[in-house]
Amino acid sequence: MPDQATRVPEVFVKEDGTPYPDMGTAVRILRAKNLSEDEWEPIEVDGGYAVRRIGSDALPNLDSEPYFWVRLANRSDVNQTLDVSVAVNGELLVIQRGKEVPLPHRFIQALRDACYPVYDMESGGKNIIGEVQTYPLEVIRPARKKDFEEYRGSDASKLRN
Repeated sequence: MPDQATRVPEVFVKEDGTPYPDMGTAVRILRAKNLSEDEWEPIEVDGGYAVRRIGSDALPNLDSEPYFWVRLANRSDVNQTLDVSVAVNGELLVIQRGKEVPLPHRFIQALRDACYPVYDMESGGKNIIGEVQTYPLEVIRPARKKDFEEYRGSDASKLRN
């Protein structure tokens, strides 16, 4: 598989996998991503709008649950595991750090919700002054359910700890 980190997808929707609510929002996203309006256009999809490369026939993935290619940050110290195990409603998944993997939104949300407290040491460590994500991740682009199913069945999703 070619290096996907630098590849621009053919179509954009909101991070949660739903279309933008109106054409104006889609145009603002197009401009915010510094994409040329000569090469990209808003298109109407499923009661909203997406941004698509002109001439492409790609359509956004509007499954009932959105899927995304993500990359978990590499371990920040040797005490962290090589892989991350995350469970949602009894469904366990092992995710490789530093690799692009397709995930359903429910797993992404579980990873984002995993935080640990930061304490104020001036108060003797009694006051929590913030939180840090336990598993920082980068959402790269939309994925398909098929991508996730292929990953789930591959050796890449097996535990390496």
